[in-house]
Amino acid sequence: MQLNDAGQMVEYWWQRLAEKFVQVDLDEHVTMPNHFHGIIVIVDRRRGAPVCAPSCSETDALPKKRVPLGEIV
Repeated sequence: MQLNDAGQMVEYWWQRLAEKFVQVDLDEHVTMPNHFHGIIVIVDRRRGAPVCAPSCSETDALPKKRVPLGEIV
């Protein structure tokens, strides 16, 4: 299937979810003509990792709070 502009936008942002949310791993996905299916795996990377305070400037530190699935979607 050849994706239109909307389908290309969905693919673009799907691929970047794991970059935006550190606790997200992406599994299989499919973009259909009028909807999308994707499997998001939420993982706990907090154990042993630095946790970032609100004023933290470390780029590899994890946020203090987990992000709910609704916010990811």
